[in-house]
Amino acid sequence: MLGEESNAAADAIKRHKSWLVIYPQTRVTEKTGTDLSLRMGRYEMSLTILAYGDFNHDGFDDMLVCYSQRVTDGTFYYSGLAVLTRTNATDCLRTLPADF
Repeated sequence: MLGEESNAAADAIKRHKSWLVIYPQTRVTEKTGTDLSLRMGRYEMSLTILAYGDFNHDGFDDMLVCYSQRVTDGTFYYSGLAVLTRTNATDCLRTLPADF
């Protein structure tokens, strides 16, 4: 099942679908000024905004975020950094490719 969910998520990401299309059961469990925690079934994800700036020089501010993921019923844990960007002021945020 985990592999099937992962493949479905990867396919949806390639088609630029929103987070809620991939994980419709997502709910916010905590929200502060710079932190957001989400639960998607047995998975939890936390995001912390570290900095704002136009990292890819396209004229729109981006966000540098620290993220972590874990399962609630096991030992899986993963964390990293990502830059979230958009192509215009009303667009949804997307992960900036690492080779920008």
